[in-house]
Amino acid sequence: SSEQRRLSARRMEIYAAMLANMDHHIGRVLDHLRQIGKLDDTLVLFLSDNGAEFVELASLVEKAFSPQAKQWMDTTFDMRPERWGKKGSVVDYGAAWAQVGTTPFRLFKAHVTEGGIRAPLIVAGPGVRHRGDVTQALLHVTDIVPTLLEVAGTTHPSTKPGSTLAALHGKSL
Repeated sequence: SSEQRRLSARRMEIYAAMLANMDHHIGRVLDHLRQIGKLDDTLVLFLSDNGAEFVELASLVEKAFSPQAKQWMDTTFDMRPERWGKKGSVVDYGAAWAQVGTTPFRLFKAHVTEGGIRAPLIVAGPGVRHRGDVTQALLHVTDIVPTLLEVAGTTHPSTKPGSTLAALHGKSL
């Protein structure tokens, strides 16, 4: 319907604005590092969560939240469409846009398909051996800490004699 199209367009306006805002502030951090002469000495990692979220929050609140959680949502956030994008509001983009958001991959979060399990990771800075390469290598988020420890030339405290800390899972990239 025309109302559904209007609400869907508004959802994507808000999503696009969020991406533009994120891009702006990441740029501010990189500009600051450049201005203080530290950009060339800084390893930057940017990663995202896996898969786009397909669940429509309003429906989830109604169907799956406990009465206490629903009351908390209702008193904490304003989910009315006329408030979307304003302070205190909360909105999602729903299943149709989630599928678009994972293109060219199939499906989205909660599915064991590329659209549900793949996540982008961008690494830039000193020590990056394959600058500009795109790889299809598999890794897990547990590989990030061992990688950063190796780059920093140190080890996890669990490797120290007498440590009672749990060992890290994962391996350096």
